[in-house]
Amino acid sequence: MFTGYKVTVSDGDNVKTETPAKEATSVEFTGLTPGTEYIIIVVTLNDQDESSTLTDTVFTLPSSPSALEMETRTADALTVKWTAPNSEMFTGYKVTVAEGDNVKTKTPAKDVTSVVITELTAGTEYSVAVVTVNGQDESSILTGTYSTCEQYFVYVVTVYLLIALIYTCVY
Repeated sequence: MFTGYKVTVSDGDNVKTETPAKEATSVEFTGLTPGTEYIIIVVTLNDQDESSTLTDTVFTLPSSPSALEMETRTADALTVKWTAPNSEMFTGYKVTVAEGDNVKTKTPAKDVTSVVITELTAGTEYSVAVVTVNGQDESSILTGTYSTCEQYFVYVVTVYLLIALIYTCVY
């Protein structure tokens, strides 16, 4: 008679096993290493035997970056920075800056922890999202909202009637 399941997850060094009840349709394993490949083995149990195995290989999501902040801003650009995750198990980042339908994406390498997003609109609020990437997998999203500067014009007239246009950013 069918009595339940045995589900095992292993990264090659560590093995965890759960035996959920026969009504279960999922098992959650905690304490796994981010960005790591795991082999999952599922068997059904009866009073005396185990079935043949069902095996799959999956990766846990990479760790998220932290401490997103605006480093500098101008009327048409934002420089944002973040802190890399403690784990080395990722290949890079995806940084998205959006305002309505206007979306810009950059994909810096794993050793880069800041980006400059240019060609933005003065005095506009942008949503910034950063994730770590490992292949097709992405970490949870780190977000922030930052604005470009209002664009003010200051005209400077010199003794020789040379007119210079200076942009300034009010903080």
